[in-house]
Amino acid sequence: MMILSLAIGCFVVDGWSFWLSVLFLIFFIVQLIFYGFIYRKAYAVDTVTIAEQHPVSVIVAARNDAPGLKKLLPELLRQQYGCFEIIVADDRSVDDTREVVTTFIGKSDKIRYLKVDPCVDEIPGKKLALSKAIRQAKYELLLFTDADCVPSSSNWILLMASACKPNTDLVLGYGAYVAEKNWLNTLIRYDTQLIALQYLGMANAHMPYMGVGRNLLYRKSLWQSTNGFTQHSSVASGDDDLFVQQAVQKRNHATVLHRDATTFSVAKSEFSLWRNQKIRHLTTAPHYKLGLQILLIAEPLSRMVLYIILILLFVFSAKYFALAALLLYLMLMVLKVHRFDRFAKTAGEQNLSIKIFCFDVILPLVYSYFWMIKKFCRPNIQWK
Repeated sequence: MMILSLAIGCFVVDGWSFWLSVLFLIFFIVQLIFYGFIYRKAYAVDTVTIAEQHPVSVIVAARNDAPGLKKLLPELLRQQYGCFEIIVADDRSVDDTREVVTTFIGKSDKIRYLKVDPCVDEIPGKKLALSKAIRQAKYELLLFTDADCVPSSSNWILLMASACKPNTDLVLGYGAYVAEKNWLNTLIRYDTQLIALQYLGMANAHMPYMGVGRNLLYRKSLWQSTNGFTQHSSVASGDDDLFVQQAVQKRNHATVLHRDATTFSVAKSEFSLWRNQKIRHLTTAPHYKLGLQILLIAEPLSRMVLYIILILLFVFSAKYFALAALLLYLMLMVLKVHRFDRFAKTAGEQNLSIKIFCFDVILPLVYSYFWMIKKFCRPNIQWK
């Protein structure tokens, strides 16, 4: 009886190990599709042909960010581009934003100041400021950034505008964060690079779904023809991703990933501030099409399942299955490190190197925490 029980136990363990290995292989293939195919396309198009220069309206929505404007406006005025204007939409600021912008207006006629006053029908986020600025813009090409951003070079406008060919309505750029020596900054930069690998890669695979308001260009006529932000005016976020989804088509867009076309911001210095920012971004997810939601959750979900299965295989003492799974996992991580390394070099960022091994595990758990906070606590999600 003892021998029979031991044999049955071994059979059960081996059976569990086999099916766990099958599941591991399935989710491994899911990860391989993302990192082997889709994410590679994020940096596959890294050259921009300089085209005829068309006038550009650079739009900056600002709320209580006078220090940021002091850094941004000089960099915008140094842009090597023939004809452009800068519109600062002051979104109900109570600091000295007006005084800062007025000082720069005295130095250049390229800058225009637009005061956005409180209204009865309050629109969350910065969509009210952006809408007013777009209507006031002189030119067809609209290039967007935030008040706390700085372009990486004096060729930012040139590279972004040159990607907008006659049949292109929308150009997706990349907004990075300045590298600092602390774990939160590194985690935020990892998260930002991962999101960029996803949306730029999917766009180049003819599956565009979002851009970032820190570095985004589109035609004024596109915004007008799609009724601007009216379809999602009640959502605090979405001036970039939801608008892109309603306006973009498979062939009317382009992407720019170039070290001279990146914008840099200072990342949140406190975890709670970053949490609130991410939760605000997550409020747009329920407005995505169901198929897109499933596709976007497939990567982090498959990543978490891989780790769980790998642990279970070692728990069940399935040596050969566990070693085979561990080998596949290490191969996948080498591919991931390579993808992030190539992306960082192309964008002009600092390499994250082996830190990716740590954050690859941590980030899905952090997002699960954000989702629970959003679901049950309903925190303040205003943009400023």
